[in-house]
Amino acid sequence: MHDSAERRDGPDVRRKSSFCNAVGFLADVKVGGYSVGLLALFAALMVALTAHSYFDSYLPLYLFVAAVFSGEAAHILLCKRERLSGLLLGLGFRFAGLGVCWWVANSYLGFPSFPGVLVIVTGPFIGSKAFALIRKILRQP
Repeated sequence: MHDSAERRDGPDVRRKSSFCNAVGFLADVKVGGYSVGLLALFAALMVALTAHSYFDSYLPLYLFVAAVFSGEAAHILLCKRERLSGLLLGLGFRFAGLGVCWWVANSYLGFPSFPGVLVIVTGPFIGSKAFALIRKILRQP
């Protein structure tokens, strides 16, 4: 068996601590008034959209969405130590918002244009605000 001092300082604990410190850095450090994490997210989105246009495949966009949502799930499970049910319901609303905005961008605005991309970027935020509104309504007696 492992004694408690060894278990507290094992490689898993160090990885978890490093991950939580990196998330804290991305959330706390500001560049031009915006957090580093938000800037990195938009840069990764632009890379995924550029790769989509060059390779004519949705794989870069799928990888982007998978990386963002798996990173958020890891943050909630490891750093915040909360349950996953609220996260999954929130992700469902974000995917719904993303899907609706993707449909609006492709149908009415033209996808490669700036307004089309802007609508797609705001989709998950609209979905998360709808989820917060529904949670607030359900909490009221």
